[in-house]
Amino acid sequence: MPQYFCPLCRSPESSLVLKNKKREFYLCSQCSLTFVPSSFHLSKIEEKDRYTKHNNSSDDPIYKEFLMTLTTPLLKKAVSGVSWKGLDFGSGSSDTLSLIMREEGHEFYSYDPFFKNDTSLLETKYDVITCSEAIEHFSNPKLEWEKLWSLLKPNGTLAVMTQFRSFEKKFSDWWYIRDLTHVSFFSKATFDWLADRDHLKSSRYGNSVIFFEKRN
Repeated sequence: MPQYFCPLCRSPESSLVLKNKKREFYLCSQCSLTFVPSSFHLSKIEEKDRYTKHNNSSDDPIYKEFLMTLTTPLLKKAVSGVSWKGLDFGSGSSDTLSLIMREEGHEFYSYDPFFKNDTSLLETKYDVITCSEAIEHFSNPKLEWEKLWSLLKPNGTLAVMTQFRSFEKKFSDWWYIRDLTHVSFFSKATFDWLADRDHLKSSRYGNSVIFFEKRN
């Protein structure tokens, strides 16, 4: 059986948890990330093609309501009269989350490597970065995690939405693994490990949203 280094913490200690007709999934014993080895990833062309089929229009009230799972608790952190400069990292083809934040008086921009690849947005610092249903697509989560924190101001907030991997339910039955663009599956234990390693304060909201801030 091949041995894979974890794409988040680089530990060589991982074990096979599932092999199906299309992919293999491994669990890292150090950070508890479940990941798909790069040999099973889609090509960039295939990946983008799948994203073009996503229904994430700003005119879709169901999609806007879905994004509010993240934006509602985030906006509760806002201080009256203070405008954030923010970035929605991995926005897809839509500006919907940024539009929601702009409607609330915040200066928000959208970045996506496939659809909104304005690299000038990666040359400044932000008060808030949102990463909504994007982190599970990261083929190199170590690099992307470091990039996110390099873009945040010292007292900034990273707001992540992804479905947390549960160890209490059968992994093979989880609908989230059926999307072939999903290659990195974060559990609560993974986020706890990151918070401890990077000296972060974290706050969870349900089973899909977590905020991080640097500890003072």
